Amino acid sequence: MNLASVNALNKDVTITMQADNAAMNSVNSTLSPTAQYSFFPDSTFSWTQKTAVVKAGQHATLVSVVFFPGKIDPTKNYMLPVSIKDAQGLISVAILALFIIM
Repeated sequence: MNLASVNALNKDVTITMQADNAAMNSVNSTLSPTAQYSFFPDSTFSWTQKTAVVKAGQHATLVSVVFFPGKIDPTKNYMLPVSIKDAQGLISVAILALFIIM
């Protein structure tokens, strides 16, 4: 997670991530039916954490997702859209999404 700002914040910020089906639906709405993505089944990935803290004076922290390749069907197009659920009111969450695609 990277806070893209000129100045770092002067206090810790707790950020909570979430899988975002609405973001995937938005992408899929622009694609033909044969090119659309499916959400990764729950058994194919695991969050190591959904919450992370960007420390005061810093711009970044890590949020990790672990994938289980043996459980992923390689014949399908999967997407894991990730967005910020909460950032203590300090970040505009409406415009942020990350798409992990396989």
